Amino acid sequence: MKFSRYNLIIPDESLPEDMFLLCNTFSGATFLIDSSLKEHIEKRNLSALEKNTIEQFISANILIENDDIDEARIHSYFCNKEKFDNSVLSLTILLTMGCNLRCIYCYEGAGEVSNESLNDETRSNIFDFIRTQAEYRRSRIVSIWLFGGEPLLDFKSNIPFLEKVQNFCRETDREFFTHIVTNGILCNRENLKILEKLNCQTIQITLDGVKEVHDKRRIYKNGKGSFDEVLAGIKNVKKHYPLCDPIIRINIDKTNVDRTRELLQFLHDEGLNSCSLDFGIVKGTTAACASYKGNCFCEHELGDILYKLWGMAKQLGFPIYTNPTRRNMYCGLYSDSSFTIMPNGDLYKCWDFVNEEKHRVARIGEGGQVTDTTYAYFDWMTRNPYEIAECRECAYLPACGGGCVGVSFMEKQQYHASGCYKMKGVLEKQIIERFKGELDAKISRSY
Repeated sequence: MKFSRYNLIIPDESLPEDMFLLCNTFSGATFLIDSSLKEHIEKRNLSALEKNTIEQFISANILIENDDIDEARIHSYFCNKEKFDNSVLSLTILLTMGCNLRCIYCYEGAGEVSNESLNDETRSNIFDFIRTQAEYRRSRIVSIWLFGGEPLLDFKSNIPFLEKVQNFCRETDREFFTHIVTNGILCNRENLKILEKLNCQTIQITLDGVKEVHDKRRIYKNGKGSFDEVLAGIKNVKKHYPLCDPIIRINIDKTNVDRTRELLQFLHDEGLNSCSLDFGIVKGTTAACASYKGNCFCEHELGDILYKLWGMAKQLGFPIYTNPTRRNMYCGLYSDSSFTIMPNGDLYKCWDFVNEEKHRVARIGEGGQVTDTTYAYFDWMTRNPYEIAECRECAYLPACGGGCVGVSFMEKQQYHASGCYKMKGVLEKQIIERFKGELDAKISRSY
């Protein structure tokens, strides 16, 4: 019998005196323990545990009954199972690299590095690629994220293509969903009606602060701020779009975090506190935004920062979802059936890396054929966090799935390294938040 390597002991000032949370990040089982039990666990003193405690800990995966069991192999199985599950063909399509804004932290170069858009030939090839891949993989769902640049620029020229994909799914009894990441400026009623017909289930719009703050960060090419137009777009979605409320993304860094409460209060006063919030952490992971890295927070700072933001948002009635979950993969882009497609038909895995040739994995050629597959594809797809020593032994692994490849490459110039991002320090706060109302009762339960 042995203790799991994936146990976390969490101290926090909000806990009762001399008490700690014990959480297994694979099973999710969480216990409130005292300092005496904490000491026995840290010293791996099994003989000091009571029989009832041992039984509970075995059922919760805190204790592993058989010393020969390698937990990492079990977790690796679930990782690979999810990686090669083809039930969903998930594509991020950059309809254009052009953008009507020039945000100061843009990782794509704000449409200046490239402003290329899809043309009819590429759209035809991408449709054939989708059809071929969905049939070959026997995918039941085709899910498309509309991305850019700004995907609503010249949106009308892409409608026939997207409707063609939708009709293919309808004719072959597949589900079809779209989602969009937009700056919101072009979220007018006409475009929203089109998105509704395309079964768009997610509309994410970024608002980085009150007008004074936002207008210094998310600006037009001429330097003019975009706050008023973005707010109007959010309100249009809220008022006129029946399938979902907008998700308001607030990109956080050292230059605006102290004024986030003002924004939350403003959104509340505008009647927008039924919208979900996504607190994005700006990170300088690409060449285009590397100069902004000095304004970004360090990993160890994020737990306290996000915990405060969650609390502010909850006080104002926003729906905040902080429950920790198990992640077999950190990101859906690790899946073999997920791709990012450039306007010229180049294939990438992660949209953080678009326009960087070393990360291109293939091209979509005539008739949807995959051509010019590069080593980057095989390098990416063989990444297994359970084979990365730093990840394999890390207690956070089942909750983070090995982290972000973008961070891994930025810090260590390779895919096969840990990519810690929004996990250490953040997970502890998620668990504390999850059990906040139950701690005094000393209840244990799974998340």
